[in-house]
Amino acid sequence: MGDSKEKLLKNLNVLQELVIERDRYIKKKDDLSRELNSLKPKGHHFISIFEFIKKNIILKIIFSIFSILFLILILALYHPLGYNVPMIIYVPLSIIISFIVIVIYKKCDSILKSILSLVGILIITNIFKILPIDYYINSLFACIVAMTISLIICLPICLIWYFVKFSKFMSTKNEIISKNKEIYEQRKNELEESINEVDIETQKCIEKINKLIKKDLHYNYCTKNAVERFINYLEFYRCDNLKECINLYEKEIAQEKEQNKLYELKLAKQKALEKELAEKQRERKEREQREKENSESFKKIAETMGNVQNYIDEEKRRRKY
Repeated sequence: MGDSKEKLLKNLNVLQELVIERDRYIKKKDDLSRELNSLKPKGHHFISIFEFIKKNIILKIIFSIFSILFLILILALYHPLGYNVPMIIYVPLSIIISFIVIVIYKKCDSILKSILSLVGILIITNIFKILPIDYYINSLFACIVAMTISLIICLPICLIWYFVKFSKFMSTKNEIISKNKEIYEQRKNELEESINEVDIETQKCIEKINKLIKKDLHYNYCTKNAVERFINYLEFYRCDNLKECINLYEKEIAQEKEQNKLYELKLAKQKALEKELAEKQRERKEREQREKENSESFKKIAETMGNVQNYIDEEKRRRKY
């Protein structure tokens, strides 16, 4: 690679650039191959009716408007129940109760917890005399009825809307599937062409590397780590030629492997000691628990024997007199 140290350093710097470029092409090929392997035609299916309702904001707005309108209508009819509460208080109160119920239901992970939380809120409001609990129960009942009527009206609208969308989907399904397949084939061809181009560039880098190192350096040493170390050895006067660089590199690699092996053994030994210590602690706790249980058993036996002895003594005294 070079007769003098300066020429060797220059060639190693060039080799370092070629190795980095080769590694970059190899990584790029791996990324492209991974994408090619995971590539598949884009699926095309229609969402379920539950997803349709969940994602349809307009439908939710319609449901909310109908619920509020029916709530006002129900309260207007439901109002004279023996409670002299103004409608201006009753209507907002019912809406607030509905909002509280929805929030509690979303925060809690079960219907039972939601009901218990709501009951707790009603009890607190009753304790602080905000309004009698009967008003809240009436408001809640009115909200449930209003939302049920609104749901009965909105459900047919939702179904009609859903089936219209589904009909449009079915009419364009084959066209969209064909388009998705065309996009897939196009992307597949692009990836295959890119992989071939990267293979060509990688081979060019390898040829340049082989031409530069000739027979002076084995291709196995043409790695980023090895070349960087060779340059470091020469720059810091640890070696004077390529043969010394290789020998020192092999020596350091062997030392590092030995150190890694010792570290792994030390780590394994430490884990074994920790496991043994944990086992001893577990056995000690079990032993202490057994001793405690035995002690309590002995105490009970002693108490029983003491009671028996007291009974015998008492019986003896009674017979004596």
